[in-house]
Parts: sequence; C-alpha cells; structure tokens
Amino acid sequence: MLAAMENAAPEHPPKRPRVETSAFTNSKGLEQFCTANSMTMFRLLLLQTSFMSKDPSEWDEDETYQCALRTVKGLAGVNDRAERGVALIQDYNKKPRMRNSFNSYCMSLANIAGCFQTAANPVS
Repeated sequence: MLAAMENAAPEHPPKRPRVETSAFTNSKGLEQFCTANSMTMFRLLLLQTSFMSKDPSEWDEDETYQCALRTVKGLAGVNDRAERGVALIQDYNKKPRMRNSFNSYCMSLANIAGCFQTAANPVS
C-alpha cells in the first residue's frame, strides 16, 4: 500500500470519483485506490504513518495505528442530505424579497419565544 501511495495522482481529484464494479471483483487489494493524494489525509490530520510499513496483522498492537484509528473514527461524515440542505438555504438566501419578510416573521417568533422564556424563568 505504501508503494501505491507513491503513484502519481491528479492535482485536483474529483469530488465523487467513478469506480467500476470490476474494481471490487478483481484480485487487487486496497492498493488500487491509493495514490499520492491518499497521504494528504494523514498530513492534514497530523497522523503518523509508521504503522503502514508493518504487516496489517500487527496493526492492532501498534500505538500509532490505534491513535490514527481513534482520530478517524471521531470524524463526522457529510451526506447528500446535508449537502442538499445547504444548497436549499443558499438558494433561499438569493431571494431577497422573500427573505426579508420571512426574517421579520422569524424575529417576531423569536421575540414571542423570549417572552415565554422570561415568564417561565423570572429573575430573582
């Protein structure tokens, strides 16, 4: 895998690469998906890669692997729904007439909610 990470890679890889089904059925391993860009994740997350020079069966006992595993498991994933939600909000923000009336409506709701919160928690 380390040797595969030295393979040349595109300067600007696609956001969603297209992978043929045959890539999963041939006898090649994960190496086929590794390029020089694969190391970027390790550099950005400040992860050590010394465990990669060992046999994968030994990784569970390696402290650098355990640290990298904890870091990667802690990462939050982004899904298509979140991306669509952002696109909807950005599209909405481009419509100023509707936005101004809706913003004033939201502000009035916030003021009403604030009144209820103040009444529920009176200041001593």
